[in-house]
Amino acid sequence: MGSISLERFMGAADQIASDLQHQTHFTPGSTDIQRGGWSGESLLLPGALIDTTLWPQPAMMRAITKGGESIVTIDGQGVADRRRSEIAVRARRFEDYYSRKPYLAVVEVLPGEAASMATSLTNPLRKQSSPNTVRGSWLDKVEAGAEMGVEVERITLSAGTPIEEVISAIRRLNRREGVDGVLMELPDRMKWGDHLDARTLLAEVDPEKCIDGMSPHSIATLVSDAAAGTRSTHTVRATTPGSVMDLLEGSGVTLTGRHAVVVGNSRLCGQPIALMLQKEGAAVSVVTSSTPRHLRDDLCGQADVIVSVVGEPGIITEDNARPGAVVINVGTQPDTPAPGTPCSLLPDVALSTSLGHTVSATPGGVGPNPVMILFENLIARAEHRAAIQKAAQVWALAATGVPGTSSEIGGGWDIVEGECLRKSFRADSFETATSMLKDISQLTRKMNHHPLATLSPATGGAGDTCFNHGCVLELELRSIEAGGISAADIQLAACIDKELA
Repeated sequence: MGSISLERFMGAADQIASDLQHQTHFTPGSTDIQRGGWSGESLLLPGALIDTTLWPQPAMMRAITKGGESIVTIDGQGVADRRRSEIAVRARRFEDYYSRKPYLAVVEVLPGEAASMATSLTNPLRKQSSPNTVRGSWLDKVEAGAEMGVEVERITLSAGTPIEEVISAIRRLNRREGVDGVLMELPDRMKWGDHLDARTLLAEVDPEKCIDGMSPHSIATLVSDAAAGTRSTHTVRATTPGSVMDLLEGSGVTLTGRHAVVVGNSRLCGQPIALMLQKEGAAVSVVTSSTPRHLRDDLCGQADVIVSVVGEPGIITEDNARPGAVVINVGTQPDTPAPGTPCSLLPDVALSTSLGHTVSATPGGVGPNPVMILFENLIARAEHRAAIQKAAQVWALAATGVPGTSSEIGGGWDIVEGECLRKSFRADSFETATSMLKDISQLTRKMNHHPLATLSPATGGAGDTCFNHGCVLELELRSIEAGGISAADIQLAACIDKELA
């Protein structure tokens, strides 16, 4: 049948989206972005609509020879390259549609010498740590963003910066309208002073601008989803843990009912991976540095899937990985090269013969994908925010009486003098109305945005007004700081309609 290119697919997807929006059964913005995105005016992706016979998948498995024997490896480079192409197309279409590029702000806190070196994109230490063929490495997000059509701003602070100043920098980015995502870069084997606390800084990132899945809000949602065995479509994907799951899924590994062992329990990697495996139905064991070696080897020897994230070269060998196991290497440690020799990365996994093992390539396995997931999250955030802002502009035009616009927009919400949204809900009793108000209160508390609510008696058939005829709940939405209708009001209106539907 042949194959379809990314450019041709996007053209077809635009036409499909245009056609669907004119159908009465279709609600614009109801399509989820592939791999868990947000509702809104977002671009359709190939994986959501087209059969894989027309949209070829990257070859995940690759055979290499070590010690005269063949080892089957899971190759993540092809996945990263394909993601990069999709992100570049989405970024370009975003810029065409909204007349700006998606915008990422990265806050870095580095030791003095490293902070001065970080100002140069040609810093050899930064280049050496990324042997992957993706030109923009995890460290060089400016370069990666430029390659894919994303604007990236780096705010580099020294490790001696007081935590109040770092928090202030994050909060300024949270407030900047043109910033779609904020990334608080954590140190990589470089220690901060005791005055800087990673959890405090991560918690300062606005959940609506978090793009690495490491904010307390994102972690809490991941825990909730794991406990419920569900997949949330309203949170960002954790970057490295998400890459691990992509390799397992793309390799056809069945996780339901399997025993998985995660070696390492870091809050930012090991624990999220364990939760994701649990969410997919695996029985998960987590071993740490305090686990006795014999117990760790026994658990690994029984495992169907092993994921090692500790950064201890050679911790996984033929002695503790059973034949047939799928082994994913995340942890690496740079070696100590001779003067003038580039450093290389030493993996946790040292399987010299196959014995039926399936292992991830190193380099080229998990490594190329986290930055791609990061930018994928950013594009989804940018599309969501821009769609809300555009809707606010449309509603503002309607409020001014521009010819061709309606004075009543979206689900019965009236625009009152261009300053607020107003809608009335009918309840059959006062008790029902107060219950509705309680549900709205819980919703608005989470969003930290509240309506003006009025309860009044309904009018009966004889024209008399009495609570015996029911109750009318009237809501008004406006933003004091904005001096009228804001994007937050539009978002809240949609959430209230959904809650009371």
